Amino acid sequence: MSPQTPSSLVDPLLIMMCDPRCVVVQFDVSTEAGVTGFDGFISSKSYVEGYSFSDADKAVFAKFTATPDATKTPHAYRWFIHIATLTGQTVA
Repeated sequence: MSPQTPSSLVDPLLIMMCDPRCVVVQFDVSTEAGVTGFDGFISSKSYVEGYSFSDADKAVFAKFTATPDATKTPHAYRWFIHIATLTGQTVA
């Protein structure tokens, strides 16, 4: 079974990705709880899938409705700023 990338999912607000143990994890990053869950997931990673920037990062980034709070979710914030830079986005 091959993992699905977030861009191939039906629900536009539900982020699903396969972690290194191939356990499907879900985050609705349009909610505070979803961003908190994503913060834990991304805490030891630079990218959503693999070791380089990919369409999966673009898909997850597009689902955020605001910049994550650097104090409450520092890993999500770090990842968000990094991806914003790679995609040429300006973050206020």
